Order: sequence, then C-alpha cells, then structure tokens
Amino acid sequence: MDYNWEEIFKEKSNKDLYNIYIGNSMLPKETISFAKKELEDRHFDFDNMEANKTAWKLTKLIDEDDMYEAGISMRKQTKVSLKLYLLIALGVVLLFLFLFPSSTTTGLPIAIIIITIIVFVNNYIYEREQKSVANRRNEILELTEKLEKAGQLKNESPIFKDMIHERKKNNESNTTILWVMTGITLLIVILKIIKNYT
Repeated sequence: MDYNWEEIFKEKSNKDLYNIYIGNSMLPKETISFAKKELEDRHFDFDNMEANKTAWKLTKLIDEDDMYEAGISMRKQTKVSLKLYLLIALGVVLLFLFLFPSSTTTGLPIAIIIITIIVFVNNYIYEREQKSVANRRNEILELTEKLEKAGQLKNESPIFKDMIHERKKNNESNTTILWVMTGITLLIVILKIIKNYT
C-alpha cells in the first residue's frame, strides 16, 4: 500500500518528524527523506537541537498541566480541613449515638480511626500533588524564559509555530477525551436508571 508521506507528515510535530529523520521510528527507511524535507520546509533548525528539545519539553509540561486542570489524567484531590474533619467526626459520633448505641464503645473508636486515616492519606496525596503541580509550573516558567531569551518564542520562529500547532492538537485531543469520558459516565447513569426501573 502506498502512503502519501508528504501529506501525512504535514500533520506531524517537529519532534515526531525529527525522530523519523534520525531513524528512531517504526516507519520504513524511505520515510526519512520525506521527514527531512518537511522539516526543511518548516525551517527547522537542525543546528539548535537544545532549543528544539527545550520547546518539546515545554509543550509536554503545558499539556500535562492542561490535563491536570481538566481532570483528565487524575482526579484532583481536595484538602480536608481540620474544621471539616471535626464535623465529619462529630457526624459519626452522632450517628453511632442515635443509630448504633449498642456498638458505641467498640465501633465508634474504629470508625474514628478509619476516618482519621482516610483524611490523613487524602491530605498527604493532596500535598504531594500540589508540590508536583508547583514544580511543573516553575519548570514551565523557566523553560519559557529560556526560549524567550533565545528569541525562539517570536511569531515567525519555527519553534513557536510548532508549539502552537502541538498545543492546538493537544487541546483537541483533551476535549475529545473529556467528551468521551462524559459520554461514558452519562451512559452508565442512564443504564443504572433503566435497570432500577425494570
């Protein structure tokens, strides 16, 4: 089967094309010349690989941050404040006093210990997550400043054009994933409702 590599490669990122060009792909060897030509047409700077790699890393970090904000890659943790923890503990105490008075002496301490562990683990994960987010955002700022100082974030820069192209593709992918997840969730809810009424 013949592929129109010129057309296919127009949609690829500079990073993907460069990997094909250096032979770091599963594609046939004949595609190397097509990848090189597309990179040359884009005025890819083969001599400034450090700036290219910085841009690729920056794009990846921004995409990860977008996915985090959209809640695609992981569920965002919420910190449980001391006030909320005390309210939950009070609710459990009242629940035991009014609904399970006979098991207050044994069940209540176990329930409080379990709730305390859950809150502690939740807050620990939250703190780690926030540290990871802060580190990623600091790195985004550092890499952005580095590319700005090198003059690579000007509108006519091939690196900047590639970053814009990749950001657009990533945003479209993230939106698609979000719609699919929403559709699956709605389908599950509808199926549960139907099952409850049949």
